[in-house]
Parts: sequence; structure tokens; C-alpha cells
Amino acid sequence: MEDFDELSEDEIREYSLNINTVAKNVYELLENLLEWSRIQTGRRKFVPEIFQLDAAVEKVVELFLDAAQNKKLHLTADIQPEISVFADYNMIFTVLRNLVSNAIKFTREHGRIKITSSIGSDFITVTVADSGVGIRKADLHKIFNITTSYSTVGTAQESGTGLGLILCKELIEKNGGTIVVESTEGKGSAFSFKIPVHKVE
Repeated sequence: MEDFDELSEDEIREYSLNINTVAKNVYELLENLLEWSRIQTGRRKFVPEIFQLDAAVEKVVELFLDAAQNKKLHLTADIQPEISVFADYNMIFTVLRNLVSNAIKFTREHGRIKITSSIGSDFITVTVADSGVGIRKADLHKIFNITTSYSTVGTAQESGTGLGLILCKELIEKNGGTIVVESTEGKGSAFSFKIPVHKVE
């Protein structure tokens, strides 16, 4: 930029934040494309293991804390402690990462994002809920469907392809679970997935 020296500190900061946002979006897209490619070509091995869900969620929250604070969002987690699950850790981490990233994209400043859990006899349900823009009822059937094209921009013009949610569905089903969404346009969305609980015999 030829006139870079003439920019104010606020303008430089704004340009820097925009560049950082674009770079993160491109990186996220590439990660999802690579993961999708691995699954479709059979190169993504399914390696289930026992791990504590609250530790995985805490790691995701730490990963996105700066992004949430930059957008003045309140990101919290309330996961039942010391609950072990039997699933592929990297797959579940990818799902959590995509869901939280989406919640940040589609929630306006000063909004709220909360990750919660509820446990059943065989499965634990994890929910990522936000107070964001929500999804139109007519579009709900599209978001997990590879045969339909659904993407939209975030509240700060963040780009999206819709591939992340399709990937989430594939990964959760690979772990023997299900994923659903409840959403009201203008009020927010709640994505919930189930994965097997590790039972101590």
C-alpha cells in the first residue's frame, strides 16, 4: 500500500484485523477441505479412544477466546465434569471447533455463546447455542446436505462455504452419533450432537 505511512493507528489496526480475519477464514476452509478429502478417499482413519469431554471443550474455548473477545461476545462452557466418552478425539475436536467458529461468525457484538451437555444412559449430548442471527426455517434442511448449496456471510462479513456443517455431520455419524439443529431467525441457533458415553463396567 503506497500511502501506508499516512494511515492513522486506528486505520492500521482495522486493516490488520481484516487481514487476520481473512487469513483465518482461508485456513479454516482449507482445513475442512482437507478433512473432507481424507474422509471421502478413505485416508481418514477412525481411531476411537476414551477421553474426558470437558477437557476437550475447555481446549476449544481457549482456542476461540480471543476471537470471541474481539467481537465482544460472551463465550462460556458448562460441561459435566469427569465424563468420559468413547470416540475419535480429533474428529470430535473438529466438530466442536466448527460449531464454535460458526457461532462466533453469526452472532452480533455483545451476544452470547454457550456450550452445554446433558448425559443419558448411553450417549452424552453436547449443545453449542448462540444468540445470533439464526437460520430461516426454509433453509434448515439444507445445512447438512451436500447436494444443496447453502452458505452465507457472518455478521462481520466473515465468509463461509457451508462445508463445515456437512463435515460435522459426517464425523458425528462416523462416531455412531447424530447431530441436529434448532434455530429461530433473528434469535439464534442451537446445534446438538450425541456421542457414546464410556461406561465403566
